[in-house]
Amino acid sequence: MAKNDAYFLEQKFRSYLNDPSRPKLKRPNQKAGYIVSIVKNVLEKINCEILINDIEKAINSKSSKDRVFEGLDAIYDFLKKLVWINNNFPSNRTIKDFLETHQLNSCSLNAWPSVIPVYKEFLKKEIEQGNIKPKTSPRYAVTDWNNAIKTLEEIEIEILSQKGTDSLMSHFTDCENFLSIVLRDSYFFSSSLAKKQFTDIAKDIQGGQKVLCARHSKKDEKQRGGRFYYKSEIRENQEKSIPFEVDKDGNTAVRDLIKDKTGYTISAGYDSIFLYYVISHIWGDAFDPRNFTNFWNLVLVPGWANFILDKQGAEDKFAKQMINTFKAICIAHYKMRAMDWKLIDKDFKNLKPDEDYIVHGDYEINVIYQRRKGQDYGKIQTKSIKI
Repeated sequence: MAKNDAYFLEQKFRSYLNDPSRPKLKRPNQKAGYIVSIVKNVLEKINCEILINDIEKAINSKSSKDRVFEGLDAIYDFLKKLVWINNNFPSNRTIKDFLETHQLNSCSLNAWPSVIPVYKEFLKKEIEQGNIKPKTSPRYAVTDWNNAIKTLEEIEIEILSQKGTDSLMSHFTDCENFLSIVLRDSYFFSSSLAKKQFTDIAKDIQGGQKVLCARHSKKDEKQRGGRFYYKSEIRENQEKSIPFEVDKDGNTAVRDLIKDKTGYTISAGYDSIFLYYVISHIWGDAFDPRNFTNFWNLVLVPGWANFILDKQGAEDKFAKQMINTFKAICIAHYKMRAMDWKLIDKDFKNLKPDEDYIVHGDYEINVIYQRRKGQDYGKIQTKSIKI
C-alpha cells in the first residue's frame, strides 16, 4: 500500500472520482473518505476490517481475486440493509441498540454505502487495464477473509431483520426465561416408551418385513418404489433401504401411536385433549421412517412456540438456541446415549446438539407415561432436568 493511502489505491481512487470524463460527483474526495469511515466506524467494531485492509494482498492473488468483490458485496449489502431498516422500522430496538453501542450516526450511515459500488468498478477497471495483475504465487490465505464475511452475514441475520419474535420475547426477561416457560408447557413421553419404541422400530428394520411410515420427501432419490434409501452412518456410507409407506397426512401414524400408547389425542380437531399443541420432530427428517414415529424425536409443544422450533437449519441465534436446548433435554430425558444406534444405522454423535447454542439451566418438563390396562389415559408427571 502506498505511503499516503489509508486503503488500497486510495489516492488513485480519488483521482478516478475526480476524473472529468466520469459523471460529475458532489464532493468526490469526501466520497473516497467514506471507505475510511466504514472501516473505523463499522468494520473495526465488529472485527471485519480485514475485508478492506487486506484487499491488496487478496486482489494480487489469482486464487483470491474474486473474494475481494464478494467481500465488498457483503459490506454493501450489510450497510444498505442497516440503513433501510433503521430508516423504515423505527420500532426496531435491536437496530437502535446496535447503532448506539457502536456510536453510529444515522446521517453518515446513510451516505457510506454509495462508495462501495464505485470502488468495485474502479478496482475492476484497474484489473482490465492491466494495472493490477493477479499472480498464482504467492497465494493469499482466505480463512480469515471468509470468517469476516460469515461474521457480517451472522450479524445481518441477528440484527438486520424485523423479527416477529421480538414482540414475543419482550414479554420474557431473556432466552432462558422463555425456554423455561416453553419447556414447562411442553409434553415429553416417558423414557420407557422411547426405549420400547426404539427397540420395536429396530426389529422392524432388521426384519425387513414390516412397512414403517414417514412423511413424503420432495427428494425422489430418498423415497422410491415403496422403499426409503439412506446411507449407513456406521458402515462407511453403505447404501441401504427399508420398506416404507407415505403417511396419509404427514402425522397420522404419529397421532395414532400417541393415542394408542397414552390415550391422549392431538391434532384431531376440537375433540383433541391437546388443543393448540403441535407434534414437533425435534431432529426433523420426518421423511425418514427411523425418525418419524420414534419417541426420542417427539415432543408436544405449544403452537405459539413451535414455529420457532420448526426452523431446522436456521441461522438465527434464537432459533438455534431453542432447537439445541430441546435436543439436549431430549438426550438427557430419553436416555438417548444408552440406545444402540447401530441397530438403525445411525451414529449418536450426529445427533448431538451444538454446545455453543445450548442454554444451560434447570428446567421442568411434563412427562406422559404409557396408559396401564384399564386406564383411559397415561399419567402425567412433572420432572426436573438439568442440562
